Amino acid sequence: MPATSAQPATLPLDTNPRVSGVPAQFARISSNTEHHRVNGNTDEMNIGVDHIQGIALNQSGSFLFLTHNRDGDYGTLIVCEFDDKNRKIVQKVQLPNKGFNHPGGVQQIGDILVVPLEKDTASRVVFYDLTSVTTSKPPTLLTAVIASDSHKAGGVGITSWTAPGDVTPRHLVAIYDNGDLYLQQSNGQPLASTGVVFNAVGSKQTLGRSDYSTVSLVTDTSGAVYLVGFWTEQDGAVYKTDYMDLLQLNPATWQFSVVQSKQHVICKHGATVGSYGVHFRWAGGLRIVSSSSIQALACARNFVGGPSGATEMNLIKEK
Repeated sequence: MPATSAQPATLPLDTNPRVSGVPAQFARISSNTEHHRVNGNTDEMNIGVDHIQGIALNQSGSFLFLTHNRDGDYGTLIVCEFDDKNRKIVQKVQLPNKGFNHPGGVQQIGDILVVPLEKDTASRVVFYDLTSVTTSKPPTLLTAVIASDSHKAGGVGITSWTAPGDVTPRHLVAIYDNGDLYLQQSNGQPLASTGVVFNAVGSKQTLGRSDYSTVSLVTDTSGAVYLVGFWTEQDGAVYKTDYMDLLQLNPATWQFSVVQSKQHVICKHGATVGSYGVHFRWAGGLRIVSSSSIQALACARNFVGGPSGATEMNLIKEK
């Protein structure tokens, strides 16, 4: 099991940059796609059934994090070295909470990785400190958790914001479950603090799509909060075309409404083509680089090829 920190002596960064003009930045993510091979294998997992679920990079882009469901009691967080010389698996970390063996789509915020876990009709959202990650040192599991025994969590998004009429910056978490969205807001304490508490805000919202693989959150420099939903269009049983939707939060109702739909994103494939190649269906996510740069991430279904195997991922930058 990963080490758990009561509270780090130095608190990790737990905010992302606010983005200037989110809708315009969102519209620039389309076809400027980098394709990367990530070496390694997951032969100990049942790759005929289980697959990669979530994808994120750390702040510097030097480590790639993939969540993977698997048979048994626990899911796996795959840590990959990710630089120009080496893109490969360096660690496989057992995720917490026995029985919650199905992690979902993740999001990175500052030096924190937020990971949803689910089983049956229950979910847990957990938080990892990425500050000290190396090729041999795993992320540190923090004490914060958002628990529900009434809904699952196929994906999670997070941002920091200050609600209208509030003076305290807080973290807002969006938990996605097959079309239903649940919002949780913090008490304003740092995510790595033992004093952070989350409470539900608003009521369950049923979004227009039930097939997002995950969702991500981003805050505009204006203070507005946006949600990005990632999905892949099917032609029969074949996954073909990848899209993102952009929704904006109404703080008065805690409900999101569509701003832009079906932003077409070009995913590039290598050795694995077709449905099992790089698609949002398997793992998607948003990387907030700066106030003027956001990027999308996508991944193939699995590591394939045995001991000399690999998976493939895309980093889709602004055009």
